[in-house]
Amino acid sequence: MCLIALGVHRDYKKAARWFHKTAQSDHPGAQFILGRLYISGKGIVRDPVHAARLFKKSVKNACTKAQYALGNLYGKGAGIAVNFKAAATLYSSAV
Repeated sequence: MCLIALGVHRDYKKAARWFHKTAQSDHPGAQFILGRLYISGKGIVRDPVHAARLFKKSVKNACTKAQYALGNLYGKGAGIAVNFKAAATLYSSAV
């Protein structure tokens, strides 16, 4: 609710705290969204390395959106070493 502002003021810091708590229990959606917050720096310190770790965990928990996001990081070398082969594999398995 804090992220999409349903009935409350949008609060990225509060959303990041809640997604962090949920991501710790291996919830793939929370891991993915928290990773996106780390990429954007909204409500949390921008940290592409931590985002990559979260996306990897989310991929292990079968989140296709995280596969695409991790593929982007591999393709750009943001927070992770450039690896076009890994990016292509992630893109193809996300479809």
